[in-house]
Amino acid sequence: MLATGALAGCAGITTTTDASFNSRDGLDAGWPFDVAAPAWIPDQVRKVHVSGHDGTGEVIVYVDTSAGLPEGACLEAPRSTAPAVTTGWSPNWETPPEQVWVCASWEVTPMANGWFGWTAPGV
Repeated sequence: MLATGALAGCAGITTTTDASFNSRDGLDAGWPFDVAAPAWIPDQVRKVHVSGHDGTGEVIVYVDTSAGLPEGACLEAPRSTAPAVTTGWSPNWETPPEQVWVCASWEVTPMANGWFGWTAPGV
């Protein structure tokens, strides 16, 4: 499932793309963003939701899985950024967690049924 929409803003128009996938293979085949699909997503997933602002590199991902992060793919560290995209399925935090897993250019935190991650350019 892929949906797009446009939001008017002071600096112009931002297009947001949302998609859902039922497998890691489906995610890899249908990843809709300019940034690479995250390598930290486990192979065993029940559902993957993604949303992002096209052309900005700002993407969030929720992975419904009981699997852990791939061995050696991430390091625990203090959070350096916060998600730039929000949706109905993203966490409703006043403040994101202070400690996260840094996985290449992503920051990731465990959720009740999986993982939530966001792009963290410059990390």
